[in-house]
Amino acid sequence: MEHNQDKKGTILITGGRSLIGIRLTRHLREQGYRVLWLTRHVEESMEECDEAFYWDMEERLIAEHPLQQADVIIHLAGVSLFGERWTRARKRDILRSRVLSARLLVNRLSQIEHHVKTIIWGSSLFFYPSKSGRIYAHEEEGAGRSFLAQAYEMLEAEASRAKELLGVRSVVLRQGFVLDPHRGGLPNMLLPVRFGLNTPLGKGNQYVNWIHIADLCRIYTHAIEQEQMSGVYNACAEAPLTNNQFMYGLSCISGHDHLRIPVPSKLIQIALGEMSRDLLRGRPASCDKLIAEGFAFQYHSLNQALRAILRERPMS
Repeated sequence: MEHNQDKKGTILITGGRSLIGIRLTRHLREQGYRVLWLTRHVEESMEECDEAFYWDMEERLIAEHPLQQADVIIHLAGVSLFGERWTRARKRDILRSRVLSARLLVNRLSQIEHHVKTIIWGSSLFFYPSKSGRIYAHEEEGAGRSFLAQAYEMLEAEASRAKELLGVRSVVLRQGFVLDPHRGGLPNMLLPVRFGLNTPLGKGNQYVNWIHIADLCRIYTHAIEQEQMSGVYNACAEAPLTNNQFMYGLSCISGHDHLRIPVPSKLIQIALGEMSRDLLRGRPASCDKLIAEGFAFQYHSLNQALRAILRERPMS
C-alpha cells in the first residue's frame, strides 16, 4: 500500500459535511494529515477534503478503496438531532444514520484487508441519564432511558463490536454542546441576544456541557496521536454551566444591555414535543479522564471561548 510520504497519515471521515466534520477536516489537513471522506455527495465534497468516495447506508454500498487506504477512521455520520421535530420517521433517521452506518462500516472492514488501527466514534453526552443538581457524569456510568441515550448506547455497542471483531483501538468521544460561530446551535442562540434578549429555556437550571469547536478538533487529534487512549471519554470543557449562566454569559459578552425573558417549559414542550425533554434536563459531565490523558484545553472558561467566537463572527 503506497502512502504519501509528505503526510502524517490518512484519516477517513464519515459525516464530513457536518459541523464537526468540516472544521475537523480543515484542522487535520493543517496538521499534515491526508483526509478522505465517505459521503453520498461526492462532487460537492471534493473541495473540502483530499478525496471523497461514495457510500449509501440504505443500499449498503461503501467504497472499499478508502477503507484500504485509511490509518484511522473517524465516524461522525448522522442526521442533525435538533434540525426538525421528532416525528416517528425523523427518530428512525436519527437512529439509523448513526447505528446502521456504523454497522456497515464495521462489517465491510471485517471482509477486506486493511491497515486501520484506530476508529474514533463521535458519541454524545446525551448518552447519560438526566440529573438534578451538580452531580457529574463519569464515563463508567450507564446509559439513560431517553431516546437519544438509547440511540447512542447502540452506537457505542458498535464501537465495542469493532474492537472485538477487528482488533482495532476504539475511542469513543461523548461530545458536549459545540460552540461554532457559523453552524450548530450557537448562531440561533445569538439571534435574540442581538436584540437585547436573554432567553434561558424553562427554569434555566439544566446544565450545559459546552466545548469550543477548536478544542474539540484538538481532542480528536489527541485521540489519534496518543495511542494509549482507548475506551470512552467525555469531550466537554472543564466548567459546565447552567442554562441561566450560559445565557447570561452570552448576553454580557455581546456588549448590549439585555432583558431576561425565560422561554416557558410548557411552550417548549408544545413546540418541540419529545425533543424538549433533552433540552430541559441537564447532565453535567466530568472531563477529568481526558485531562488525565494529557489533554490541555485552550478555552478554560465560557467567557474566553465566546470572545474567540465573536472575534471570528462579530455581532452586528
